[in-house]
Amino acid sequence: MSSLSPGVEALATVALAPAIVFYNILSVSVLLSHSDRTQQSRGQTTHLFIKQLLSNPLLISCAAGLLLNCFDVHFPTAIQRSLSALGNASLALALLSIGSSLSFKGIGNGLLYSLTASGIKVFIQPLIGLGLALLWNLPPIERQILLIYLACPTAVVSYVMADMFDSDKELAAHIIVVSTVLSAVSLSIIVALGG
Repeated sequence: MSSLSPGVEALATVALAPAIVFYNILSVSVLLSHSDRTQQSRGQTTHLFIKQLLSNPLLISCAAGLLLNCFDVHFPTAIQRSLSALGNASLALALLSIGSSLSFKGIGNGLLYSLTASGIKVFIQPLIGLGLALLWNLPPIERQILLIYLACPTAVVSYVMADMFDSDKELAAHIIVVSTVLSAVSLSIIVALGG
């Protein structure tokens, strides 16, 4: 987003913060409810849910970023550049890690699920968002930010969370890969049409 104006970039960042919190609470709830760990008592399950939320790396990093921003903390230039380079490489490295762990033996069994979930994520979800944006008469910039976020591929962290909760990490990996490929189409259409 470096080519965007500072105001648009700030708006996109502010819009993303509550979405990260919402999606993480929702994903921990769903994964925990379908995990073998739900055989415990309600009190233990609630305790585990709170523990998983408080130890969620995305929520911790969002909270740390807000604190650093509130107290106007700036890292030295050397550390800032190193962290920036690491952040820029993180998606590519995560996709390489997932790609190296993929097993194509069972992909035929989960292909329909992967295509369905990915299609909903990168095509159906933006269409619903477009309908709501037009209904609420969002300005073009806000509408495009919304559609870009909705059309982005499934987050790489879903693979990590599926593994943490002993869920189907292979299916999660396939959905990440398929949605990443399909999002090239949906994002290109959104950018070309300008929201």
